[in-house]
Amino acid sequence: MSLTKTVYNLFFRRSANIALAAVVGVFAYERIINKSAEYIYERRNQGKLWKHVQPQFKLKTDEDEEENSGS
Repeated sequence: MSLTKTVYNLFFRRSANIALAAVVGVFAYERIINKSAEYIYERRNQGKLWKHVQPQFKLKTDEDEEENSGS
């Protein structure tokens, strides 16, 4: 049995299989595109996003003030 015949029998013989293959393919395509775009965006904006600069703006708590004034 050739590869094309096997693929045909698995995916394209019934319309339900075609629909399932399309849904799975679209889901996989969307995940790949989303992860790739997110990776590129984060690499280009390294050091500019809030999650990267947030530690610089850490708010002082009451405990921090007590430690600094007690010395």
